[in-house]
Amino acid sequence: MVLLSPRQQPQVINNLFKSIMEITLTKDNFEQEVMKAIMPVLVDFWAPWCGPCKIMGPIINELATEYAGKVVVGKVDVDQNGGYPKSCKLIPSGIMMV
Repeated sequence: MVLLSPRQQPQVINNLFKSIMEITLTKDNFEQEVMKAIMPVLVDFWAPWCGPCKIMGPIINELATEYAGKVVVGKVDVDQNGGYPKSCKLIPSGIMMV
């Protein structure tokens, strides 16, 4: 058991909720985390070089926080995980999987 000081607790809790609200999707976990999810999933297809993706990123992060526990937000870096954008035809692209 790890005991945290009162100053550490909010940061640890915030990090825990962030990890639950927003997940990194890869070829390896996409099927399990999106296609077999029990909650709706907003999938953000993005790339580091994509200007509109950089603009949309903070908005999607806010949605992840606002809808925590109701919707899972997953992010796919299309440069690292090729194949998914072919089904979407473009980035930036946010797709709601229900």
